[in-house]
Amino acid sequence: MWIKCAKSWAWLKSRVLMKCLAIALALVLGVAWGKSLPKWARDCSKGVQIEKTQTKDEKFLVCGMSDILLSDMDYSLSSARQNALEKVMEAFKGDKIEIKASELKATFIDTDKVYVLLKITKRHVALTNE
Repeated sequence: MWIKCAKSWAWLKSRVLMKCLAIALALVLGVAWGKSLPKWARDCSKGVQIEKTQTKDEKFLVCGMSDILLSDMDYSLSSARQNALEKVMEAFKGDKIEIKASELKATFIDTDKVYVLLKITKRHVALTNE
């Protein structure tokens, strides 16, 4: 009887150990996968340079990022979008412009940051006379 209990205890212990190892592996893979940002999100901290090739096509992509607020994800996304629009305003330097609209191309939510990729066409940008 004691031998039977010892065998079942060893079986249970090995099963629990396997579950713990599987969970640890899943966490390690999750962290490794979570750290692989898309290329556009990795380059997000750079400013926007308006190039002739971009304006000739009358469209350009701009990325914005913000800290993540788990309690208010809408605010995080809107803050990242505002960050992207501010980059466009800075890129046009001295010109007074108004951005009427933009198209959301992609979003990426990391562990601590939110990234958005906006497509802005020339018809979305208007010069203001102030």
